[in-house]
Amino acid sequence: MITSIFIIMMTGSVYAQDRTQPTTRRVIFSVVEEPPVFPGGVSALQKYLEDNLQFPDGVNEKFRNKPIFTNFIINETGTIDSARVVKHGNKLVDAEVIRVIEGMPAWAPGKQSGYTVAVRYNVSVRFPKK
Repeated sequence: MITSIFIIMMTGSVYAQDRTQPTTRRVIFSVVEEPPVFPGGVSALQKYLEDNLQFPDGVNEKFRNKPIFTNFIINETGTIDSARVVKHGNKLVDAEVIRVIEGMPAWAPGKQSGYTVAVRYNVSVRFPKK
């Protein structure tokens, strides 16, 4: 009887040290108690996008001013997964936006009930003006 209690207590302490969501099925949240944060915050995210987006050659300039609506998942480790363009513009423009999003540094992951969790995140991207 004492051995059974000890094993249960050991299992609980393993989860207490590993603050990722203990589940066999991956849950992706849209809203969490503590949202993910880009290193340096929102202004750093804007600067990262401005510094890294390159408007593709040969694409009509009208696409430069249109917002590109994207979403992606910020995993439990803060890495980017499943980036996609929700509102399409031009294929070359969309591919450039995805390239830059997938190249982002790791974020501070979101948290729910004290556990790090995967969060779906939406960003509207515009190319910097010339």
